[in-house]
Amino acid sequence: TDTDATDVELMTRIARGDDQALALLVQRHQNAVFSTAYRMLGDRTEAEDLTQLTFIRVWKAAPGYSPTA
Repeated sequence: TDTDATDVELMTRIARGDDQALALLVQRHQNAVFSTAYRMLGDRTEAEDLTQLTFIRVWKAAPGYSPTA
């Protein structure tokens, strides 16, 4: 099932344009990314923006993703 997919598998699927894989990766990691950003910035709105930008960068970088890098 999709929920059993590893992050590496999801990144491979995202690189092929699989929007469901991206949604699952975001769902899986958004709380941790937001929490880290909030602790660093101390501002909820800024942390939300940074979280969104983080996942946009993941999506854009997916075609060049190499799990061994």
